[in-house]
Amino acid sequence: MENDIHVYSVRGLGRGKGFEPTTSDSILHSPEYQQVRRRLAARMITLLDLLAETGTISKEQIIQGLGLDDVINAPLAAMEERNRQQAETISDLEKQRAEGEAALARSMEEKKEVEDRLSWVEIEVGSMLRHAGLSSHDYRGLDAKLEALNDAFRSALS
Repeated sequence: MENDIHVYSVRGLGRGKGFEPTTSDSILHSPEYQQVRRRLAARMITLLDLLAETGTISKEQIIQGLGLDDVINAPLAAMEERNRQQAETISDLEKQRAEGEAALARSMEEKKEVEDRLSWVEIEVGSMLRHAGLSSHDYRGLDAKLEALNDAFRSALS
C-alpha cells in the first residue's frame, strides 16, 4: 500500500450505476489541501487517544509507531546524564568537605599541641627568670622575658 492520501474527481455512470474516477491528486504536498490535512491529523490524534483510553493500544506503542522514541528518549537521556554529573559533583563536594573537616580537625589538634607547648615554655621561662632573681610579672610577652633572661646571663658571664 502506498503511503499517500489521494482525492479523486469522479463522474457519474448514470442513475444507480455508480461513479468512475476521472482524476486522482495527492493531497500531501498540495497547499490547497492544507486544511484537509490538518483536520485529518486532528481526527487521527483523537482516534489514537480513544484507542489508548480503551486499552486497545498503549501510548508507548503509539510513540514507537510514530517513530517518536528518539524525540522522547533523547531529552530523558540528557536529563539522566545531567543527573549523573550532578551526583558526581555532589559526591566530589562531599569528599572535599570530609577532607576539609579532617584537615581542620588535624589543624585544631596541632594548634592545641602548639598552645600546650607554648604554655610549657612560658612556665619554664618564668622559672628561669625567678632563678635569675627576676620577676616574670615585670615583662610582657615571651620575647621580652627571653630578652631579659639573655641580658641576665650576659651580665652573669661578664
